[in-house]
Parts: sequence; C-alpha cells; structure tokens
Amino acid sequence: MKNAFIGIESFVDKQLIFYKKGVKVSQNIEAINLLESLQIEYGIGILLFDPAITLVEIVETLAYLEKIASNHYLNVMTPFSPTCTAIPHQGTALYDYVEEHGLLNDSSILYRFENEDTQLCHDFLVKWIEQVSLLENGNEYFYRKLFRLEINIIKGLCEMIIAGVHDTESLAGYVRQELIKIEVLIKEVDDCCKTIS
Repeated sequence: MKNAFIGIESFVDKQLIFYKKGVKVSQNIEAINLLESLQIEYGIGILLFDPAITLVEIVETLAYLEKIASNHYLNVMTPFSPTCTAIPHQGTALYDYVEEHGLLNDSSILYRFENEDTQLCHDFLVKWIEQVSLLENGNEYFYRKLFRLEINIIKGLCEMIIAGVHDTESLAGYVRQELIKIEVLIKEVDDCCKTIS
C-alpha cells in the first residue's frame, strides 16, 4: 500500500456519533499513528460543521489538526476546506434532523446551524474560503504552510466569537489581518521557486 485516505470527519466523539461513523476519536488517532509508523502517505477528510456543532467542539478538532499538521506522511495538496459540511440528502438521518429542527435553507443541501455563534463563524469562513481558494498552485510546501496557517486562523476566529466578539467589523478586521499572512506566504513560496529555477 502506497497511500490511504481516512474519512476522519471530526476529532470530537459527539460528532462521530452524530455521523454514525462507528469509530471513536481514539481509533482515528491510532489509524493515523499506524500510517505514520508504516511510512504510508495519507490524506484525511474533515467535516468541521454539522447542524449541532459548537465552536468549542470545532476548536477541539482544530487542536488535533494542529498536532498532526507536521506529520511527515500527511498529504496536504489542496487548501483546507473549513466550510465543508455534512450534506443532508433526502432519506438520511441528517436530512430528517435538519428538517425536524427547522434548519433547512431553500437549497436542500444547505442548512443553518442551531448555534448562532457557529452560524456567524461559518458565514465568515465562507468569505475566507472564497479568497483562499484562489491560491491553488500545486506546491506541497505552500499547502503544508497554508494548512497550518488556516488552522490557526480558524481557531482564532472561533476563540474571538467564543469570547463574545460578535460585531462583524472586528471579525472582518481579523480576517483581513490574517489574509496578509497568506500574502506573505505566497511571496515566500514565489521567492523560493525563483531561487530554485
């Protein structure tokens, strides 16, 4: 086996139960450690958001992502998708849940979140990912650095909202400030590529 993909989805047991994954966080961590010890390259799938998630739980998942971000065999070749949510297809328990809780939007694949802070964070991350998705360049060094930056930025946004910062101007200012770090990273990668060629 040369590589693997693990649908981790979350580092929060409550979320894994919600998704009916049939595994615990500890088992996912064991799987990651096993792949590392066997020197097998791997990717992971993460769903930060579901209708009932709280920002504290998102920060918990981000803390684990932070721990594994420097794992040697973790394959990070595209920007992290922090707005990735579980899609409620008709006929699934997730669809029934969002319908029963009045969370369905006009589109059958999107929903609102039970927690207002989670909704606020997600709304800002949607704007963030619109900017970051323009940065795709296929450079593994770039994506590894971007992955670490994004984890810290998203964690910072969550922590601001948890601390009671809800005014959009302050949150937008934070996001603008963090985008500067991405611009610095792009320049660093460009400079590095110029010296190689």
